[in-house]
Amino acid sequence: MGIPFPLGLRLVSNKSRNFIPWAWGINGYASVLSPLLASLLATHIGFKFIVIISLGLYFLACLSFKNLFKT
Repeated sequence: MGIPFPLGLRLVSNKSRNFIPWAWGINGYASVLSPLLASLLATHIGFKFIVIISLGLYFLACLSFKNLFKT
């Protein structure tokens, strides 16, 4: 994950400093919940589908991020 989170924090802090704790909280929640859900779903629907779902979610995140910070 390395670079996207710090870059996102920079963009969020430029928009409003009040969102920084929210970004950290959402990141922490997602980093705990996503491995658990991925392993459970992989046993039920397969690893291939987990990769497809994760790519779709990253694509949606990129679209929302792009639309959120239009200048």
